[in-house]
Amino acid sequence: MSGSPTVPDNAAIVSDLQELRRRGLKSLRDRRYSSLGALGRQYQGQQAADDEGTTVETMLRLAIERLGKGPLGEAARLTFGFAAGTRGMPSAARRRQAAAVYDLQPESFRKQPEHDLLTEVARELRQLALGQPDQVAAVQQPIPGVDWVERFEWYYRLWAPISGLRNDLDAALQLRNQADDEWDDYASYALVHLTRFSLVLHRFIDAHGGMWLLGDPATEDAVSEAVYQIGLNTPLSERDESWLRTQFTALAEPELHPFLRALEDSDTGRALLGEWRDWLDRCQCSAEVPTRACHVHAVIMNCDLYLAAIDQQWRKQTGRQA
Repeated sequence: MSGSPTVPDNAAIVSDLQELRRRGLKSLRDRRYSSLGALGRQYQGQQAADDEGTTVETMLRLAIERLGKGPLGEAARLTFGFAAGTRGMPSAARRRQAAAVYDLQPESFRKQPEHDLLTEVARELRQLALGQPDQVAAVQQPIPGVDWVERFEWYYRLWAPISGLRNDLDAALQLRNQADDEWDDYASYALVHLTRFSLVLHRFIDAHGGMWLLGDPATEDAVSEAVYQIGLNTPLSERDESWLRTQFTALAEPELHPFLRALEDSDTGRALLGEWRDWLDRCQCSAEVPTRACHVHAVIMNCDLYLAAIDQQWRKQTGRQA
């Protein structure tokens, strides 16, 4: 695998990571990183070519999640600006916080520890792009009682409302920032997608106990955590979500228009719509520098992680690597 012409070696990836660390994540909007871009195209095909910056950021986020929640993962999140409140920080401030994880001075951390960290991130990025042979084989081997097509049908039943939620939240924020009253409509559409997501998730839990079977344990944990964080960061309680699911399934035609009309005709529904719009309107992030401290962007971020991971694992499972 290391000889594949489409995937750079670790040294080239580390070089790009060093430059990205220095310039910050916002540089992905207008700067090309050749090695990271090549990994993105291997990971996500044409979608990466169409929006390379988003693909590289999503892939990097997932690679760092695979490092775990210990010192290495925490230092990596701080290094690249994925930790809460660090995205827009200067590189020196991010290095100082990452060094503190190991109780080191920034200059000491800069020498060998930071290079070792970037090497680990590079290794995870390559594994995401190509997969380890034993991990891919483990998924592709027939396991008694597991129908892989049926499993991924469930994953993609969740993929659809997660994609709708992510895109309508983003559209609502952009329109609100342009003082366009249509933002309110997209906020409502996003709530419909959240309700569909909640409904499918509960059915998945009933059918499979919420057990995620994917290419490797780290990806399974990352996807499970992303799904959990999507729900955790919304303003709705479990009772609120239950009420919304009940209203949606009670409709003769469970579609967007009759569902929103039913919400608007109900005191409880109007209250939930108002709470949802207020939650979205509280996002005051810069379009250039959203932060993980923002609950709205935490939902968007975790939607991105889920969408990318499921697509990549399906391509591995079916042998359709880009």
